Amino acid sequence: MSRKIMLLAGVVLIAAMVTSGTALAAKGGKPGNGGNRTSATLTVHQDGVQVTSVAVGTPFELRGSGFAPNSTAYVGTSGYFDMVSVTADGSGRFTVARSGLSLPGSYPLVALVYRHGDWAIGASVTLLVTQ
Repeated sequence: MSRKIMLLAGVVLIAAMVTSGTALAAKGGKPGNGGNRTSATLTVHQDGVQVTSVAVGTPFELRGSGFAPNSTAYVGTSGYFDMVSVTADGSGRFTVARSGLSLPGSYPLVALVYRHGDWAIGASVTLLVTQ
């Protein structure tokens, strides 16, 4: 159990470090590495419809596409301890069900991937949670 907690803490720390700079997050990796950019996307869906906002406490889905086939990503709210591991299917897609967020605000949601010996944001989206 403690190994899982340490791994999760490490992933959350990496997510916070990767997303701490807006320019870095926008580029999907460290400047100059050239190989960490991705064309993957992350979208939020509720009741089968793509949305940009949800009400407090309502569940939603995160859907990823354009990831490497059968690859693993860590998906969750950047800077929080809610990252979960997900494996993309053979087409590079995945779906993750999420419980509702309990406070209103703007939340950066990310899918982190490990490639070329470094962590990178595979895709990100901002979700607005309203009262």
